[in-house]
Amino acid sequence: MSVLKDNPALGFAVVTGCLQIVKESIFAGTNNFVSDTISDSCLDEYFGFIQADVDKILSDTELNAHADEIKEWYDGYHFGEHDVYCPWDVMNHVRKQVKGSA
Repeated sequence: MSVLKDNPALGFAVVTGCLQIVKESIFAGTNNFVSDTISDSCLDEYFGFIQADVDKILSDTELNAHADEIKEWYDGYHFGEHDVYCPWDVMNHVRKQVKGSA
């Protein structure tokens, strides 16, 4: 945790993973965590790309014809009220299509 504690260049950090972070001590700077999980609903649409994001990316790259393919392959998560795409997968697919057309 020394990367997070006492780092003057770090104002904010997002730590992701499956395990809850154990607090070091009552006086540790890393005790000011906010734990938000997929069962909480206030940030659902921020766990990945929502449909509007994917539509904009496809429009900007003139790849609208790939919308059904991307939905079939990469629209794999549902958080609260939102269907969420994996950003890494979508962007790599778009990158591959753009490079292939160049």
